[in-house]
Amino acid sequence: MSKPEFELSRILMWMVMRMMNFVHFHLGRPFLFQLMGQYHLRFVFQLQHYLRQLRLLEYLQ
Repeated sequence: MSKPEFELSRILMWMVMRMMNFVHFHLGRPFLFQLMGQYHLRFVFQLQHYLRQLRLLEYLQ
């Protein structure tokens, strides 16, 4: 993984985690946390898929 790519994914992960923590602690609703956890997983898979495609494009050029 190239450096800028890694930095971007790290920043995105940090933002998502901060948001989830905020919701979890301030609202204290486990069902909401679980729901967001599912979306978070889907988001991470999408992000990984997207980064993989970017890498493939770079490789093919």
